[in-house]
Amino acid sequence: MTSEYKLRAVVFREGDWWVAQVLEYNLATAARSLEAIPAELERFLTVQIVGSLECGVEPFDDLPKAPQRFWDLHERAGLRARHETRSFELPEALHATAFVDALIAA
Repeated sequence: MTSEYKLRAVVFREGDWWVAQVLEYNLATAARSLEAIPAELERFLTVQIVGSLECGVEPFDDLPKAPQRFWDLHERAGLRARHETRSFELPEALHATAFVDALIAA
């Protein structure tokens, strides 16, 4: 059986950094450039998922959703923002795939 993790993120600039905030869970990562965000988000989420599964814990278990201000930012950005959808395979032994739809609210 293959597990699928479907997540949404809002990407925004904060000072010299670009931040990707996952909405379904209060998880965020950052990169120095917008172009680096997709790979950083993939790296970050892979570590989260693999680490949890290796410890016998369901990924993201007991994590709260992102604070309301990030949901509001996502909603305000709406249709004028660029979407970047990315899927990535996790290590084969895990039988899992992750999908991230990132809305760039720049």
